[in-house]
Amino acid sequence: MSAVLACLCRRVSVQEVRAAVAEGASTVAELQRVCGAGTDCGSCWDDLRALVREQRGCERAPSSADSERPAREQGRPAFAG
Repeated sequence: MSAVLACLCRRVSVQEVRAAVAEGASTVAELQRVCGAGTDCGSCWDDLRALVREQRGCERAPSSADSERPAREQGRPAFAG
């Protein structure tokens, strides 16, 4: 059985994202740095935010998630790996 992917472009699983959140990642930008999810096309950002909210047990991600834009939105390379 194959893992369910949260980010198709980088082949990052939902389980890997949840582990990153458990280790402290709380924004898409932090997930980009930690596991590479969301660093290509960006179509998974909403799902990544939802996984953060789900893992942290809250309706909305912390306000820093709203104010901290992912690297690609800031006009710089998102992932060097």
